[in-house]
Amino acid sequence: MLKGQPDEECIKACVKGSSVYALFDGKNVLKLSDQKNSAKFSAKRVKVTGVYNKSTKTIKVASIEPVGEAH
Repeated sequence: MLKGQPDEECIKACVKGSSVYALFDGKNVLKLSDQKNSAKFSAKRVKVTGVYNKSTKTIKVASIEPVGEAH
């Protein structure tokens, strides 16, 4: 993590390295196939629609949309 930087900036720095955008559902980390569109939602709550490939733990993204913040 980048000290003193918002989560979004830390995530972008990691992805510039060897990391990829992924969805964390509270238990599992699922890689996202659409890295370009995923970048727009860095550190945000989203709804991802797509097809999950269990063997690669990757979601082939059909769409990503923001959702309301948790209360």
